Amino acid sequence: MKNTSLGAGREAGDRLCQFVLGGGQVVAVLIWCAAAWHLKDRDTIIGWDPVTRSQRLKLVVQLRRFLVPEKSRRPNLASQCLGLALRELPAQWHAQHGYRPLLAESFSDPELHAGTVYRATNWTYIGDTQGFSQDHTDYYLPNQRPKKLWLKPLHSQAYKLMCAPQLPAVCEAALTAGAGVRSPLKINQLKTLRHAFEEVPDPRRAQSRRQPFTAIHSPPSIHRHAHPRCPRCPRPTHGRARHAQHLAQSCKTRPKTTRSHRPKSPP
Repeated sequence: MKNTSLGAGREAGDRLCQFVLGGGQVVAVLIWCAAAWHLKDRDTIIGWDPVTRSQRLKLVVQLRRFLVPEKSRRPNLASQCLGLALRELPAQWHAQHGYRPLLAESFSDPELHAGTVYRATNWTYIGDTQGFSQDHTDYYLPNQRPKKLWLKPLHSQAYKLMCAPQLPAVCEAALTAGAGVRSPLKINQLKTLRHAFEEVPDPRRAQSRRQPFTAIHSPPSIHRHAHPRCPRCPRPTHGRARHAQHLAQSCKTRPKTTRSHRPKSPP
């Protein structure tokens, strides 16, 4: 794949490489891999919420690279190879990874290609990306070159099945365990722990209410012990009890104090 303008690239997640043969020679190479984590237009078309997307993202596969060697190029060859690859993709993916994908995605650079091969094979243009590319030194960096996003259902009821309460048996292995849990509460019911404690009646006596009740259940700010410069005492952590567990034995000794008495006035 070094002959492409994009280079070999780095595939993520599950992947599949397809070779299309013609006349005993390789006339096309296609590399499929895991889908992009979040694409606003794609997720809107599917109807996913963030939890469903995190659990079922494997149902989408991405056409990472598509190469037709220069010596093999002829009219309509690219669309024929892509159409053949799409027809074989679900069965081949299932044989290699144990589940069938339901949707394919791909990108095209409008400055280099018009996307004719996608239109010829019945892909749907969804919209443009925001123009970011992944970088090894950071997460994503702006590249000022938005790409066109294309989607191709691999099943006649792909969008419906991807949001169905129960997936088909051939797709169940795509579910990601522990990817996310949907809260049983509505948005207006979600509160912070501090706000929840503010609604709890304070059971203490009036003379014992020096600190707000919410402060008792919040991580206190810990200061140094009576031995602030003791080298055997580690830096304090969250919570007095946790801090005390790391103190040296000599630091746990209750310091002695002397009480000062007022001199009695002469009779």
